[in-house]
This record gives sequence, C-alpha cells and structure tokens, in this order.
Amino acid sequence: MVAVGDDAIKDCIGSMFRDLKVAAEPAPAAGLAALIGPLREELAGRHVVLLVCGANIDETTFARYLAGAAAGA
Repeated sequence: MVAVGDDAIKDCIGSMFRDLKVAAEPAPAAGLAALIGPLREELAGRHVVLLVCGANIDETTFARYLAGAAAGA
C-alpha cells in the first residue's frame, strides 16, 4: 500500500479525461497516481491492470478537479 496526495489524484483525473476520454472518480485516479508515482520503478516492465469503475463524483466536483488540474499543468 502506498499513499498519494490529493493533488496527484486531481492531476490524474484530468489526465484520464484529457488523454483517455474517461470521466473517472477519485478512486481509480488514486490507483493511476500510485502507478505513475511511488510504484513506477517497482512495477517497471510488468503488466499492470487498473480497473476504472464507479460514478461516485458529481458534475460540480469533477469540473472543479479538472480546473485545478489544468491550472497546475
């Protein structure tokens, strides 16, 4: 288990939307943040699956996260 920060999660929500055209909630974005952050070297060269599911985010929160990710980019 690893920890990722809120900003990393928000950035991944933005990346998933922008690059993958997926409107993800924070849970799968946290998984992606872990994979590209603290687990990157440990999992390098391995096959990894990230399950992206759920709809536990409302439009206003999603838009706020996207705006925050865009501002930090």
